[in-house]
Amino acid sequence: ASLGWVIVLHGVFAFRSGVDESFAMCWTELTIAYGGLPYAALTQLLVSSEPRGEPSAPGASETPGTRGEVSTWNEVVSWVAVVLYKQCLKLPLIVLEDVPQASAAILLAASTGQLSYFMMMVNIVLPLARVLLCVCGKTALRGPAIQYLNEQASKALAAQAWPELGAFLSDLGTEAKLKHSDDQKRQLATFPDQLFEGASRSKVLAGLGTAMKYTELKRAETIDANVVALGDSLQHFKELQKLGLDFENTEGGDSGAVAVGNGLQHLKQLQTVALHFDNTYVGDSGAVAVGNGLQHLKQLQNLYLNLSETNVTGDGAVAIGNSLQELTQLQTIGLNFCGTKVIDKGAVAISNSLQSLKQLQTVHLSFGVTQVSDGGAVAIGNSLQSLKQLQKVNLKFWVTKVTDTGAVAVGNSIQALKQLQMVKLNFRDTDVRSEAKKTIRETLQRPNVQVTVE
Repeated sequence: ASLGWVIVLHGVFAFRSGVDESFAMCWTELTIAYGGLPYAALTQLLVSSEPRGEPSAPGASETPGTRGEVSTWNEVVSWVAVVLYKQCLKLPLIVLEDVPQASAAILLAASTGQLSYFMMMVNIVLPLARVLLCVCGKTALRGPAIQYLNEQASKALAAQAWPELGAFLSDLGTEAKLKHSDDQKRQLATFPDQLFEGASRSKVLAGLGTAMKYTELKRAETIDANVVALGDSLQHFKELQKLGLDFENTEGGDSGAVAVGNGLQHLKQLQTVALHFDNTYVGDSGAVAVGNGLQHLKQLQNLYLNLSETNVTGDGAVAIGNSLQELTQLQTIGLNFCGTKVIDKGAVAISNSLQSLKQLQTVHLSFGVTQVSDGGAVAIGNSLQSLKQLQKVNLKFWVTKVTDTGAVAVGNSIQALKQLQMVKLNFRDTDVRSEAKKTIRETLQRPNVQVTVE
């Protein structure tokens, strides 16, 4: 557009002042204005707000309406407001692009002692005016632009135009306020792939979380980048009461778990959480982040966390265990550390927290194929005997270092629970002998209690 204006202005100047002089001045000014194109391209890469690999959404920035024609003058005005508002959001980029251009023109004029009217307008006044517009116009343009984008996004939702809706949501982010039915809300909860065509995934999800007020969200992802984007956007789903995320077999590692853990901290109303990171590369850093997120969920009643076949060690299990102390409303807990490098200190940390969870009715703990020994098993058993409301206990210590001592101690501790309805103990492929298992069965056997000891 600037190049077009330069050509037009110099055409006028050539008509008035002569072709030769005009061409000479034209080349001088074009050198100033466009000799820095490589620099401008670099600033686009450095300052652009869109993540690499996710180009700016076309639907809300190129054409007014839902990829349709402008029907009224008001729509034209609204669309212009959107375009200008989006320019205002790119103030750092514009400063890096325009200020050097204006500075170069001023320096050239000072060194040569010549400053034409057109050089001043094209290379000094217009760039600085654009910067001034961004500084002063953002506040004034924000209201009309956001209102228009929300109206168009609601129309796109009604028409099930998913790519266009995704583009509008990406532009709106946390400003999204969509008019929707319950059916449309359920449809969007499946995250149609078309929503993310050419749009920033994290921004689209942020818009959905803000606009739709979900109370329940269940999602499975197998691409690490999608896991991170979903985790980053969780903070905008503040109304959630139930959350189920399945990242089983994802090739990613701690980055996704850290993003999810950070997002959990903002979901104060959660009552049920199910997180599956099994068979991934999640390690202690991810477990620590998840633990830090969980401890903020004071209203949580049901927790299921699967970290089996991961790189989690005793330190990660300790972080998870310590986080449980704050969850005093828990009624059901399920923790799976099978196939990890967890040792006794992880089991002990979990047992220490279990003692304070007096509302627990169901406990599922899996330490199969770990380095847990009698010390961890005894600690778990001792913690359970103080939970007077326990009705169901499922403990798995298969392929561990537990012996008769630890197994019998677990059985004796559970015996004290008066509300028991079901007990399952798994000591397969350990040094726990058949005689010890038989003793545990006899110890726990009572009417109306289902007992399984393997």
